[in-house]
Amino acid sequence: MSTYKPLSVPLPPQVQAGESWRLGLFTGSVLGEEESGRTDDDDRGEGCSCLNLLSLVEDDPPVLGVWSEGIQIVRPDIKSSGITKSVNGGKSDLNGNGSSKGQRHDGPKGKGKDKGKGKEKEKDDGPKQGRITREFELPSSSTIDGMLRIVEQTSFDLDKKIWDSGLALSAWLWKYLPSASNTAMPHAQVERVIDLLRTNRDNGAPLRILELGGGTGLVSIALALALRGYFPHSSRYITATDLGSAIPLMDENLSTNRLASPRPASQEARLSSSSDNAPAADTIRLDAKVLDWNEDIPSWVDEQWPEVIIAADVTYNTSAFPSLLSTLTSLLNPPLDRQRQPQRPQTGLNDHRNGNGTRPLLLLAYKQRDAAERDLWGMLREKGVGMVLVDKVKGAEEEGETEIWVGGMDVSL
Repeated sequence: MSTYKPLSVPLPPQVQAGESWRLGLFTGSVLGEEESGRTDDDDRGEGCSCLNLLSLVEDDPPVLGVWSEGIQIVRPDIKSSGITKSVNGGKSDLNGNGSSKGQRHDGPKGKGKDKGKGKEKEKDDGPKQGRITREFELPSSSTIDGMLRIVEQTSFDLDKKIWDSGLALSAWLWKYLPSASNTAMPHAQVERVIDLLRTNRDNGAPLRILELGGGTGLVSIALALALRGYFPHSSRYITATDLGSAIPLMDENLSTNRLASPRPASQEARLSSSSDNAPAADTIRLDAKVLDWNEDIPSWVDEQWPEVIIAADVTYNTSAFPSLLSTLTSLLNPPLDRQRQPQRPQTGLNDHRNGNGTRPLLLLAYKQRDAAERDLWGMLREKGVGMVLVDKVKGAEEEGETEIWVGGMDVSL
């Protein structure tokens, strides 16, 4: 009858009134034997329940854990022996009585209450939390040793959730990007993409990367953190794009992961900057911008053409294929008559090709949900875009496999 089922959760004995706590859900393979709780103010408590990001590209990846929003504890005069059902950042007393904005969840008490409605106390008609947080522990590097945190919304908005292909591609990039990695490349085209992402140009020209359908910003954030950690002295400008409805949450996730850039009046004119959340000398810039596949390529793309295009889980809506195809082919085959990008190496070419004289590369992560999605590959081939399957990430189920593809006008099948 309902999507939601109330669960009784004992409060930890150390809970104090006035604190804000989060509820975490994890599998036994992740939890330690003596897993301790965490308050909402904890950055990373002892025994933190979080997955190592690289575990997602292992043969048997674990189930993803999740944290709730903060739950404020009230009523210090009652001893802790109860439960909490508080949601939506609401309040819970130490006897399990929840409230939100001063309103109780369990109905009125006292005179006038209908005895025949005693079971109504078990109904959970209060507001539900609309947001959750995923946490992933990042592999240590020379300049970064921390966490990747992504906020999702529990609504049905597809652009406000993380998806399997994005998870797989994020972990895959962390697997192959470290320059000291001894992992053999699964395909020559993988080496081509990874070498480009690792590029350190003598003239200091930035490598430009654009993500299509970025949603929460997961892939761009994971890539930015990897580049910051392993290549801190190389300039990288990453632009995560989606419809305007996705930008506020994407901006929030950028800020949460200390990647937010200040937004001056003339953003396109600014080539580098720092913020309170990023190191002053940080050369990794990540911005969230609107790019609608149904519209022409924005002017800011024309001014600063990307050399790598990234896309994960962009094939779920086959009716959008004509728009997606138009956007991809435009980005992968820039017109020759457009103005040369500033600060680019001189290659003698009159188009938006990269420093090696080649057109942009496409890195695509794909999980099949409908066989009709495969039509996109034929549509790209007709436009002269070659696509090569370079790797597979197994996933947790038989149907959970994510394919990693490399494509482009200069990619041979």
